[in-house]
Amino acid sequence: ASHNGSKNVNMARAFYQAGFHVVSISSPTFNNFVIAASQTGVVGHAEKDAEDIYRVFEMIWAELKTDIEVTSFNVTGYSLGGFNAAFVSKLDEERQTFNFERVLLINPPVSLYNSISLLDRMVDNILVFTSDVMADYGYIKPKGLPLDRYSDLTLYNEMSLRLGFTDYYHEFFYPYYSGDYPEEMRDQFIAAISLRSIEDYLRNSTKITVMHNADDVILEPGEIDFFIDVFGDRATIFPLGGHCGNMNYRDNVALMVATFTDGGVQR
Repeated sequence: ASHNGSKNVNMARAFYQAGFHVVSISSPTFNNFVIAASQTGVVGHAEKDAEDIYRVFEMIWAELKTDIEVTSFNVTGYSLGGFNAAFVSKLDEERQTFNFERVLLINPPVSLYNSISLLDRMVDNILVFTSDVMADYGYIKPKGLPLDRYSDLTLYNEMSLRLGFTDYYHEFFYPYYSGDYPEEMRDQFIAAISLRSIEDYLRNSTKITVMHNADDVILEPGEIDFFIDVFGDRATIFPLGGHCGNMNYRDNVALMVATFTDGGVQR
């Protein structure tokens, strides 16, 4: 979703009303982020996406720090954004630009590959086309073919509609990155774009909490147990709500705000 998508705006409004400064950014898979902020243009790599997001955070903070007073930083995201927030938090442990005080993951996938497989062919994959254009990989459009504002994109759009996320992974994403990780086979690469790859960090980082739904459609059977096992009492699991379907419910919003406050008082 974009920085001004409805869920982002609703979350921002709730946090702002609670007394926080709020900055929202687009998903690293959203077109404007792919074009303006991705170093590779080929999105979905957990660590590289986190580096891109973190760099954007640093640029934004450089612009704002002379205008506002900030006592601490928190970060949250929903769906893929929740997945990204986990890796951004881990990166921040190394970079320490923000030293995030609290991190909230909302309805994240466990395995990115498992979740995109479940969602495959439910939506069109114009992000795929954008990545191909930015990387000039030759997956959808011919490699080296320049496009301008007058180019007819009909054929490319029709092809994008026939592609699933798993097609993107196997035919574009994995081949693009495989040269950087020659020791990793395809299945090992799938395992690396999963919260399981940073399980020890998530288990031991008490500042990270998760809010999820037991009936979330992006989770394979049994994957909800990962959050219960890893986060323990830092996990709030609602029995119903699907994928982010209850984010605007009063109790859910109250929990989001309470995650970053103590007894209603901003830390």
